[in-house]
Amino acid sequence: MRPMTIDPQPQTASVSPAILALNNAHSIELSWLDAERLDSLVEQSCYARKIGSADAFLLAFDHTAQYDSPNYLWFSQRFPRFVYIDRVAIAPTMRGRGYPSDGMVCWPVSPRRERQKQRSEPH
Repeated sequence: MRPMTIDPQPQTASVSPAILALNNAHSIELSWLDAERLDSLVEQSCYARKIGSADAFLLAFDHTAQYDSPNYLWFSQRFPRFVYIDRVAIAPTMRGRGYPSDGMVCWPVSPRRERQKQRSEPH
């Protein structure tokens, strides 16, 4: 039995300092970012989730993103449609709680698409 309920929340375009710190604590694996760059990545992501204030986060991009990562570009040169999971980070104190299997990667959210949907809905 898991010790806590996990409720993945959308990550907004304005990233908290705690998420930035979690990213940069894993900069060898993820790459170091400044706040402006991380905000930009979240803004153009097709999927951005966090758990808690900074227990874990995930960013993914679809084939329509304008992302300059060499790994992302490799996919974009080979596949017309795809979703690329760019970064997943889990705070060391929160590991072993089953976060990836508890919905972090199966609750779709898109800051970009949500804004588009809101604009297209009748008011």
